[in-house]
Amino acid sequence: MAHAPGITLKPLVKLPRDPSACWEWQGAIDAAGYARKQHRDRAMTAARWMWEVLWGAVPEAFTVACLHGNRTCCNPHHLVARPQAEANRSGVGATLTAQDVAVIKRAKRGRGLQTATQLATQFDVQPAAIRAIWRGATWGRRGRPGTYQRKETAAHG
Repeated sequence: MAHAPGITLKPLVKLPRDPSACWEWQGAIDAAGYARKQHRDRAMTAARWMWEVLWGAVPEAFTVACLHGNRTCCNPHHLVARPQAEANRSGVGATLTAQDVAVIKRAKRGRGLQTATQLATQFDVQPAAIRAIWRGATWGRRGRPGTYQRKETAAHG
């Protein structure tokens, strides 16, 4: 459904003077920092809601996100609809290489209280991502030695 008369955006977003700036969401924000909206008895991100209000339904298996990663931005000019697989490849997990993970795993042996924080800063990820690698929750070793795969996408068998 394209824009329907009567839908008011002003109370829901903070409109800046510069039209190219982010439109900050004024409604609910979830624990992960995403702007959220209830629409037609369905919870969705504010970015997806904005897309659907202005341009119609988002194709199946697509996600809507801000081009620059601001989770509370819903400026239509900043939004992009893309396949979920493409969005996953550009996410935080895509920033780590097998060599990065090897360094992170070696650092576990001599870790101190601040090691996860220091590594997170070095590799531009959250400290929780470092700890997940150390626990083996992500980037578990499977197959040939030296080959790393995310456990979620690895074949189970």
